[in-house]
Amino acid sequence: MRRVLALLLALLALSACGAEGPGEDVPPEEMRAVSEERDTPPAGSDPKPEHPDTALPELKAVEPLSAPALVTEGRAPAEDYRLPPSVDADPDRLWENYQDWAYSGNITGLLAEVPEADAAFYGLPLPVSGREPGRALIRWGDSLAEFDWRDGLPRMVRPQLYCFDADRDQQEELVIISHAGGGTGISIEELHVIEKGPDGTLTDYQFPRSLWQEQMSEPMSAAALEGQTFAILGEELVWFDTGDVDMDLETACTGSIANFSAEDWGDIQFHGAFCLSPVGNPVPWYVAETSASIEYQDGVFTLCNFHLHSYNQ
Repeated sequence: MRRVLALLLALLALSACGAEGPGEDVPPEEMRAVSEERDTPPAGSDPKPEHPDTALPELKAVEPLSAPALVTEGRAPAEDYRLPPSVDADPDRLWENYQDWAYSGNITGLLAEVPEADAAFYGLPLPVSGREPGRALIRWGDSLAEFDWRDGLPRMVRPQLYCFDADRDQQEELVIISHAGGGTGISIEELHVIEKGPDGTLTDYQFPRSLWQEQMSEPMSAAALEGQTFAILGEELVWFDTGDVDMDLETACTGSIANFSAEDWGDIQFHGAFCLSPVGNPVPWYVAETSASIEYQDGVFTLCNFHLHSYNQ
């Protein structure tokens, strides 16, 4: 009895405070031990209304998830735009450019650049109606191509531009992260890899939403054990607390959060969320965070090295 109680207390302490490293709040072997040798709670405890205990799924690593990119050929610029000069990637001046472009609405603004690669991202004059998609002009050396992309408005989120060998083929690509939408419970970015053809044409390979919205939701699950609830992703699980709200443990998904980060040495990461919905209410509650590495090869994106992170860490 004492050994099991001590093990259970250690489990709850680890899950509430977090252990070193992402997604290591509760070691799977300890969870299995508690589930196999359950005992009664201490006398005088006052448990909250919780789900009845459920069986833990088999904890195993999530296999890599892949999907082909959404491919768009850049089109020739609609007109001879007057391109503003370089600011040597100075972040303050780029932010000033973004504000001028967003508030004026009728200028071409330099929003991001990589001077050493002779590459730049320009926001084109905004559509009058507000219903048309934003337009971006990408310059890479002597190549110019126009694309229909979200423009980071009205949240005022400036695009990110990088240049490195994203697919390890000894040729550099442009990597662009653009803000596509935000609001209450929503934060969505888009990831673009731009390849230059032998004739100088620019082609966009976009990370598909289905990869993080649908495919990544499949290996997610949740379980209740000893009056506590846990989010589960592969071999990792974290404790979460939603008070007295009764959560539907069958609704685990990624919700509407997708953010990306990139480093000049070629590392690209996905940052998302783990959500559940209350019983009888489809509105998602975010109970944990997720992350994964992104690989790009031959027009295909792959998510791998998944991790689950507790909001309580």
